[in-house]
Amino acid sequence: MPALANPRREAFAQAIFSGLFRKPGQPYKSHDKAYMEAGYTQRYEAARVNACRLLKNASILARVQELQQEAIQHVKENVDKLVQELNEDRQLARKLDMPSAASAATMGKAKLLGLITDKTDIKHSSTDFAQAKSMNDIGIGLLAQVGMDAPDASSIAQAIEANDILVATLERIRDTARGLSAQ
Repeated sequence: MPALANPRREAFAQAIFSGLFRKPGQPYKSHDKAYMEAGYTQRYEAARVNACRLLKNASILARVQELQQEAIQHVKENVDKLVQELNEDRQLARKLDMPSAASAATMGKAKLLGLITDKTDIKHSSTDFAQAKSMNDIGIGLLAQVGMDAPDASSIAQAIEANDILVATLERIRDTARGLSAQ
């Protein structure tokens, strides 16, 4: 499928696609922001409603899916190329009797294929709150979820307070749904 005929719709599909990817610490791009980036209205309420409407458009969804497939193919081709280069490097290193270079090529290939993860890579993965031993650990985990590395004590305390407010709100919703709220 080629680019959409309507340039704004194409820009919206591109903005939605680019919003699927973010760097650690950056917020996710909202649909209304993508709508405004595409050149549509800058009024928030109208952008929010119209972005939802456009996201139901089959041609826009198909275009976003096509962009995703192109990105997947691009990554696959790059990984395949790098694996082939590492295989060649390993063969050359063995031929030249350089075992450490051969081992480095093997390790590089394993990392590229996701078979080995560095400790620094783990830091940005999802936080396992079941492993938390204190509220301080939970505060640190919450801040890590939004990309904040090495938070200070004040930030941790604020995260714990925000978590307490969230839990209280969820409990209130649960109690209301069960008919237990004080009337």
